[in-house]
Amino acid sequence: MMILSTQPTPIHAHNAILYLTGLFMYGEEQAGEVSALTFFQDFARGVANFDLCTGSYRMQIVYPDGKEIYFADNAGLMRWYIGPKGFFTSLREAALESQTPDYPAAAQFLYYGAIYGMETVVRDVRRSDPNKYYRLQSGQIEEKEKGLPPLEEINAPKDALAAQMRRLAQSLSGHRNIACTITGGVDSRAILAHMIHNNLHPLLDITGKPTDPDVVIAKKVADRLNSKLLFVSDSPSSTDWIDEAIREADGMTGVCGIYRLYKKALCLRDKGIFLECGGLNGEMYKNSFINQDYPFYGGKPNWKHYLRLKVATYDFPLSICGSQIADAMKDVPRVTLEWLYSHTGRTKASAYLSAGYELLQGRCAAITAMNTRYYVQYAPLMERTVVAPMFRENPYSLEMQAFQREQVSIYCPILKDIETDRGLTCNSDKKIIEQVKSTAYLAKVGLTRIFYRGKTSERIDTCFQEGLSSPQYRAALERCKDLGIIAPSIEKLPAGIADRIFALGTIL
Repeated sequence: MMILSTQPTPIHAHNAILYLTGLFMYGEEQAGEVSALTFFQDFARGVANFDLCTGSYRMQIVYPDGKEIYFADNAGLMRWYIGPKGFFTSLREAALESQTPDYPAAAQFLYYGAIYGMETVVRDVRRSDPNKYYRLQSGQIEEKEKGLPPLEEINAPKDALAAQMRRLAQSLSGHRNIACTITGGVDSRAILAHMIHNNLHPLLDITGKPTDPDVVIAKKVADRLNSKLLFVSDSPSSTDWIDEAIREADGMTGVCGIYRLYKKALCLRDKGIFLECGGLNGEMYKNSFINQDYPFYGGKPNWKHYLRLKVATYDFPLSICGSQIADAMKDVPRVTLEWLYSHTGRTKASAYLSAGYELLQGRCAAITAMNTRYYVQYAPLMERTVVAPMFRENPYSLEMQAFQREQVSIYCPILKDIETDRGLTCNSDKKIIEQVKSTAYLAKVGLTRIFYRGKTSERIDTCFQEGLSSPQYRAALERCKDLGIIAPSIEKLPAGIADRIFALGTIL
């Protein structure tokens, strides 16, 4: 039985019940029940290979003696929230009896909009680690390593994405209620190319303003394919949208920033969509975690440079901080730098990619957590076997988005000449002639991060003005002042930081 559900679906094994949520594939087995039972048989014999588990899922195994096993996908798309009362699927549920702030985690959240670790902004609640599974018995939780090898040690072929997309298509055979987020970038287009090649013809979706480059390009892609495009505006569409956004943000992401994605999720659900694919994680495939050292890709990692240009890309305005969080905020760059130094590799590029993969896991966790309450969100580019070949690539061969260009040019060439949001194409034959335009774009980004570090760059949706003028935001701001997160005298904040304060003040 093919299982694609946002709610736990029971699967009866010989001496246990497996509760599966999402898309689960084990090795070459068909997704869903067959994969789950095969995995369980291996797990019972002590020979389960977690590295063969792919998809976007959570699993709970319940035994008659009361023992329970919990784990989630290796990419970190779906997580468990582990609190004093056990395992939950949202931070708000896990934190019902404890809202004590974790100030170092809250500092990371304020600075980056994400937390690069398993902590949450609530002291007694943590997220499950994608590299581990958990055994719960008699109220005691024991962590176990999945035994996943380092990414650069995985011997996956260069066509691993094509193989994974074929496997996905075989599992979805006969199902048509699927969607693909399409933006102005090359990553979502590469995934779409494989879906079309495998005879999956998804509903295309996009959110934003009608004039956004992403929306304009998405329309061109849809027209070229004679496909439907679901466009969802970023403007408020209900009187109680703020309270809905607060719930969906779940203390994990900005309140106003999540709203357009929530609107899209509702639209997809109402159309009966049960799976959405997208291009999340394209940075691993286009030198985004390496190109700060271009053209000098040899030598040792320069983690201070990496921190400045890839992680802490602006200078946080420390003057807005309250007394309880001030020291933690000052310490964020140092703590992050120490964490970056823990990443090693055979080459500088592989060390950078190793850190980059974990950065992406932290960034995507909050958004995918919201979406998976409405449909299964799957990001094939986050699969470990798909990422692994990039560790063996010469960094120069990834320039000019070469990987995505190749995928689109081979698997759906009708889309290769539509310009991207960088003014480039996905045509492999145009890499050289488009080099100047690409270099100018990357230089502009780099210079901005060096010389304009006092300015935060956030995507500000239409709903921000109304949301940040609301009584709910004022209450959240006052709550953060009471908790010592924001200084008592502060009234005006940059919109992106204000939105994170909105989230903190409504979960703590």
